[in-house]
Amino acid sequence: MNKRLIQSAVLGALLVAGHATAVEFDGFATMGVTVNDQEDGDQDIRYLDAINPNLGFLQDAKFGLQVNADVAEDMSIVAQLLARGVQDDFDLVTSWAYLDVAISSNFKLRAGKMKEPVYLISDYYEVSYAYPWIRPPQEVYINNPVRTLNGLIFQYSASGGGVNFLVQPYFGTNSEPIPGSEGAARFKAEDYVGLALTMSSSAFTFHVSTFDTKVTTEGMMPVVDNDGNPLNGFLNPFDGNGDIGQMTLMNVAGVGDAYLTNVGLSWDIANFVGYTEY
Repeated sequence: MNKRLIQSAVLGALLVAGHATAVEFDGFATMGVTVNDQEDGDQDIRYLDAINPNLGFLQDAKFGLQVNADVAEDMSIVAQLLARGVQDDFDLVTSWAYLDVAISSNFKLRAGKMKEPVYLISDYYEVSYAYPWIRPPQEVYINNPVRTLNGLIFQYSASGGGVNFLVQPYFGTNSEPIPGSEGAARFKAEDYVGLALTMSSSAFTFHVSTFDTKVTTEGMMPVVDNDGNPLNGFLNPFDGNGDIGQMTLMNVAGVGDAYLTNVGLSWDIANFVGYTEY
């Protein structure tokens, strides 16, 4: 973890908070313990690249600090620092950094680095106490390697009959590590164009989104068997003589198009909470 950056951020927060009422600070934290009891013979099976039979305290550990500051009438900046547990340390990233402009009572423009509104809980995916799972279903939420978007999001909001409506067209680019590559391969999205529609009330939220992007992949990925285990001792890279063994790698360089459509619904009625997403 970059401790100097954190200390600087905290010091800056204290200095600003002392004399500016237009600056707001919010934070969140999640701690958890993980363990995986699955084995394949004498070989341990990892889940989400990190969870193994040993007790782990970092996989679900997250600490966030969000800053909202008014810089002019109808204009504000939003920044979020997120420290996420990885391997034996924390990875500190700027997950949000954007300018928010209220063009009218119904129209807003956001420009910078933001969460793209792809999934039902995209805006608060990192805030674990905001949803009912230990973690959201990874079979859905890791299908899109791009977690944030560098670009523009237009927002139109309206309400009527107790229902709120939100329309969000968005455009941008980004690059993220490919899941399962441990940072050795990357997924680049260019000409990223999407649209999200949301209807919500006190009892339900309905969300539908779609996007299209040009994709460039680069780097090396371990070759896995039918059970998802990397071949040639990737998880146990030492042979019987104590020498580091070979790992079969595949060059994933390529160019193409990608698209994703997502539909989600959540409801909270008479003490019954439900989520469904496709």
